[in-house]
Amino acid sequence: LDRSAFRQALSERLRDLPPRQASAFILREMEGIPTPELFTLLGTTPSNLWVLLHRARLALRAQLVRRGFGAGDLSGG
Repeated sequence: LDRSAFRQALSERLRDLPPRQASAFILREMEGIPTPELFTLLGTTPSNLWVLLHRARLALRAQLVRRGFGAGDLSGG
């Protein structure tokens, strides 16, 4: 797998997410912001943050698989 192709596809799919989902995903998974800090940054509750991240991950996985990336590609393997 060409990592640059994966990163390009991920970036494009992030643009398709609702803004709050995309922000939560980027800040947590790409920027590594600790979860408690995200509550304040996003002005949300712990349970709502979990829902935002869960929905973002599901949507991204579905979109990337449709574009030819397999489960191994998505898990970093």
